[in-house]
Amino acid sequence: MLKSSYLKIGILIIIGNIVIAIGWWWFFNVINTEKDKILTTRTELETVENKINNLKHLESILEGVSEESLLVNNAFVDEKNIVSIIKKLEQVADISGVRLEVSGASLPKEKKDGGPNFILNVGGDFDEVYRFVTLLEKVSYQVLFDKIYIYKTDSKKEDAPPWQAQIEIRVLSYIF
Repeated sequence: MLKSSYLKIGILIIIGNIVIAIGWWWFFNVINTEKDKILTTRTELETVENKINNLKHLESILEGVSEESLLVNNAFVDEKNIVSIIKKLEQVADISGVRLEVSGASLPKEKKDGGPNFILNVGGDFDEVYRFVTLLEKVSYQVLFDKIYIYKTDSKKEDAPPWQAQIEIRVLSYIF
């Protein structure tokens, strides 16, 4: 009987050890599964972070391109925004301090005629008239001077400018 009780205890110890071994094996298997899930999630998170960083970088590039695109688009004019040229002429006149009169304007009939033609009468002191011509060369539109005639006026009127200029320009950056 002593022998059978030792045998029963031995079998119980072996069964207990097997249950503990199976428990440990299951526990480490669950840990490894969770570890794999965590690694997969980290990899996906890194991928998403890289995509977000790439999108931010792309946005900054596109902002730079859109600013440059706006500058390029502002350098050209078509029939729809021809008034912007006259506004730009008025701005240049205000900056240089001259009186400006647009006495004539014509749109080209054919592409070979170039861009729109403007006839400008400008009045002011000599340095103001000269500054106007110089600033007109630097506007965002490509401008061709067909004629510049600067002369001193002999007018006795008080409000008459001492110098005047007749300027004919052609805007070459015109889109047909």
